[in-house]
Amino acid sequence: MVEKAGSVPVFATRKSQPGFKKIAMKAVVSGGGHPHRMGLSETFLLFGNHRAFMDRDELLAKIESLQKGAMLEKLIAIETDSLEDTIAFAERGVRLFQLEKFPPKDLEHVVRTLKTRYPDIRLLATGGITLENIEAYAKTGIDGIITTAPYYYAKSADIRVQIEKVPV
Repeated sequence: MVEKAGSVPVFATRKSQPGFKKIAMKAVVSGGGHPHRMGLSETFLLFGNHRAFMDRDELLAKIESLQKGAMLEKLIAIETDSLEDTIAFAERGVRLFQLEKFPPKDLEHVVRTLKTRYPDIRLLATGGITLENIEAYAKTGIDGIITTAPYYYAKSADIRVQIEKVPV
């Protein structure tokens, strides 16, 4: 996946099988990838289902307030699935987004639009990215790619042990 993504960094999520996290992260780093949010305190990430608990305007005002106070030292990241949503949060100063499940063709338009309006914005593609489609995502202008594919879709390696008698 790292090779196919070229210069676009590939991040693997923490969503590995129980007891597998340490090995999984070592494998990701060994393969040229990067861990994505090893802990919950690295960024303040707001997912779409979190937003269901607050009115949109109230949430936008709260995020603006947090960025000027309690979250001044932390990045606020928002997962969005529409250009309209992303723009609403970007207008309030959010500059890190996880763009969820956009097809590559749509994502290219979204990235171009957002980067034109907000040159300092950072955009990560996430949701459904696999070895088969990562090249298309990497060509959209995205800043990074987040995936769980190495944990759930990678084919297992065929490892063989061969023991030979060595002459002494």
